[in-house]
Amino acid sequence: MLNSNLDLYIEDYITVGFKGVADTVDALGGIYITIEENEIEHLNNYQYTMSKELGEDKYPNIPIENSGYQKVTGLQATAYCRIRATAGSDFKRTERQREVLTAILEKSKEASLSELTDAVKSVINEVSTSLTLDEILDVAGAISEYNITQTGGFPEASMRTAGTIGKLGSCVVPVNLAKNVEWLHEFIFDDAEYVVSEDVQAYSDIIYDMTHPYLGELVEVD
Repeated sequence: MLNSNLDLYIEDYITVGFKGVADTVDALGGIYITIEENEIEHLNNYQYTMSKELGEDKYPNIPIENSGYQKVTGLQATAYCRIRATAGSDFKRTERQREVLTAILEKSKEASLSELTDAVKSVINEVSTSLTLDEILDVAGAISEYNITQTGGFPEASMRTAGTIGKLGSCVVPVNLAKNVEWLHEFIFDDAEYVVSEDVQAYSDIIYDMTHPYLGELVEVD
């Protein structure tokens, strides 16, 4: 989907589910994130249900009691990633997910190579990936060299809108998919002159034709 719609050529991948996120954070001894007052109830609700589903012995429900910057367990961090009920809806949820990933990276930099090796081996069964264990360990061994310089969502914030699209329901819509793809290639590959493929331009036109009867002239939104 990503390669076809965004003119990308991704060959390797890593995907991880709820248990994998929780296990990774726990293997690192927890991470630090900032929890807002309006997030506590939702975090605790998600944590309660996941603890029941995943097993209370390994994933105990430890309610968050106060807001602020604090250390969280794997289950708490995963529950935090799932919150979408506050202002910002799903856009805010993906922001929380990026915050947790950043915290995992920073905590990883504090660990020794042996600790990172143990952590990777403890969660590898929760991961679906095209990489071998040795390749993942090579990346882990160089973790101190990696930095997250910028994060964001797609479609790009100034080039998306949202609304109810017929039977499809609530949707996030690129105002212009082609321009979003051009922005993406400049962002990732520093290619300011990139021109999208004919396929992506065709998809962009289709999206516009499908959505503008419902949303009117598509406009930029925050």
